[in-house]
Amino acid sequence: MFIFSLNRFFSTNFAANYTIMAKTSDQLLTSIREGRQMTQGEKLRLIVSLSIPSILAQISATVMFFIDASMVGHLGARASAAIGLVETTTWLLGGLASAANMGFSVQVAHFIGANDFVAARRVLRQSLVCCLLWSLMLALASIAVHSYLPYWLGGSEEIAHDASLYFMFIGIFGIFFQMEGLAGSMLKCSGNMKIPSMLNIMMCVLDVVFNYGFIYVLNMGVVGAALGTGLAELITAILMLYFLLYRSKMLGICRGDCEQMTVGVGSSDEQDTAADNQRERVLSESEGLSESRSLSESEGLSENRILSENRGQSENRRDSENKRQSENREQSVYRRGKILSEDNSFRPQADVVRTAFRIGAPMGLQHMLMGGAQVVSTIIVAPLGTVAIAANSLAITVESLCYMPGYGIAEAATTLVGQSIGAGQRLMTRSFAYMSVGLGMLVMTLMGVLMWVFAPELMGIMSPVEEIIAQGTEVLRIEAWAEPMFAAAIVCNGVFIGAADTLIPAVMSLTSMWCVRLSLAALLARDYGLRGVWIAMAIELTFRGLLFLTRLFRGKWAMEKVPTGKR
Repeated sequence: MFIFSLNRFFSTNFAANYTIMAKTSDQLLTSIREGRQMTQGEKLRLIVSLSIPSILAQISATVMFFIDASMVGHLGARASAAIGLVETTTWLLGGLASAANMGFSVQVAHFIGANDFVAARRVLRQSLVCCLLWSLMLALASIAVHSYLPYWLGGSEEIAHDASLYFMFIGIFGIFFQMEGLAGSMLKCSGNMKIPSMLNIMMCVLDVVFNYGFIYVLNMGVVGAALGTGLAELITAILMLYFLLYRSKMLGICRGDCEQMTVGVGSSDEQDTAADNQRERVLSESEGLSESRSLSESEGLSENRILSENRGQSENRRDSENKRQSENREQSVYRRGKILSEDNSFRPQADVVRTAFRIGAPMGLQHMLMGGAQVVSTIIVAPLGTVAIAANSLAITVESLCYMPGYGIAEAATTLVGQSIGAGQRLMTRSFAYMSVGLGMLVMTLMGVLMWVFAPELMGIMSPVEEIIAQGTEVLRIEAWAEPMFAAAIVCNGVFIGAADTLIPAVMSLTSMWCVRLSLAALLARDYGLRGVWIAMAIELTFRGLLFLTRLFRGKWAMEKVPTGKR
């Protein structure tokens, strides 16, 4: 009896798991938009299936920076310090670009969740213009300040020249980074994680190849690293825009009219289904007429008369159905052409830009002040010497191997929460939020353990200098203890972005960064050097994670009115 019960248990669970696995991510995302209930297993599978491509892309991006830093690191401590000096400022530029992208892509996620693909494409068109202009402004600003920036950051004369050139080229290539990021975030918000992730992995491979050529073959040093990265971003941006504009069924504004998904206009599959239903009705009516013919024969009516009447009625109904289908097709084409003509404009409109500003401005301010805080942190580290600057920069690159999976899960959470809110499913929104945060904390805890164990080997890959390896290993093992709560902050932030709740999380992050990390770092660096700076970082990340978890479980973020532009 026990064996029978055990066998039944495993058979039942295997069947249930097989049924869950049989459903694709697209089908599960459709369930969100159509308001259908999902099991916990389906939700977890959807989170994992959307997270894995993003995690792989994030890790590959980290490996790209890892290899870049290793290539430059083998040129000597001076080259590593030159990049490390301006690295935090380049992150600031990337953060401002990402804030602009998210201001528009969150709107797109909400409209897709509401099955309003026409409005989603309307936002997309305007985002292309706005983000391009924004990236041009950032590029011009980078050119204007590149020669002064290393000295503002406290860099010495020996590294200032390379640092300024590296920053200038990264700022110019930020245009490609902006457009690649915009196209990728739009695809991800539509539920397509695979294409952006594959292209980002490809970009990493290209970056390594180009950097090797520029740094070693052409002997261009630090400048070669910037040129290799920029060329890889250019190629990836072109491909990413192609898949967004020409291949996406939901957002492809350059696809044929009949291939686009619209609201109020049936797709080709829906039209085929309608035609099949009409054919079934005609057959059903014909069967009914045949029954009436049998009844009439029993009453003694003439068979020829019955056949003639049935044939005439069937032809009349068939003509009526054909006429109705023709009218429906003409009306569908008319409505589709009208929709496209109304939405073809790329001119930014006030409602969309205003909503993007409400979502993106707090994120932009957060990135600006967080980037400013990173710059201040660099200023705190700079007086500690060239070895400390290099060890700090390389250790940050190594640590990113730990938290990149968290950002991958956060991207999945943004998509799922955004579409769930757009579909009006508040309970599902909370469920996705809690499960995503729990998964992120579990994964990053495991990554933290691995980082603690293999810190010396990882730093040894980055630099052959023993002093840099020793200092980097010490600070990485300090930071490993903060990874679980850092995961909570990362994924919770992704959840809040999907809900268009960006102001309060930005305030919490800035308060934590400026009031806790920088204050402690300035105090501890005097007595403990680089180790003191990283102790302050670990304390601050733990504090920030607790703040974000508190807001998550209080649930006010899910009650905020979602700002969406009008159609």
